[in-house]
Amino acid sequence: EYGTRNAAAVVALAAAAETQERIGRERIAARGRAMVARVRTGIAALPDLEILTPANPELSASMIAFRTPRLAYDKLFGRLLSDHQLRCRPVSEQKLDAVRVSTHLCNGLDECDRLVAAMTAILKKT
Repeated sequence: EYGTRNAAAVVALAAAAETQERIGRERIAARGRAMVARVRTGIAALPDLEILTPANPELSASMIAFRTPRLAYDKLFGRLLSDHQLRCRPVSEQKLDAVRVSTHLCNGLDECDRLVAAMTAILKKT
C-alpha cells in the first residue's frame, strides 16, 4: 500500500457498522420492505406502468423496479432526477429498460410519497 490512507473513510465505515448493529439488521430490512410496499401501493394503479419486482416482500427487499412503454427508461430516469430531484438507477441490463428505486435508512416515507407523486405527474404528461 502506498499513498495516504483515507482515515475518514475507515472511521465512517466503523461508525456505519456500529449503527447497523445498534438498530439491527432485521429492523433495517423490515423498514426497507415497508417503504417499498408503500411505493408499490402508490404506483400499482398507474396506467401503463409495469412493476418488475416480485410482490412477495421476501423477494423484493428494499428495491422496486418498474417501467412504462410511454417513456424510455433513460428518459424516465432523467425526468425523475431533473424534474423531481429523485435519484434512482436506470436498468438497461438484460434489456429490462426499467428504473430501480432502492430505499434504506437514509430515506423517509415522504420520499416514497414524492416518488409516487412524481410518477403520477410524469405519466399524466406523457
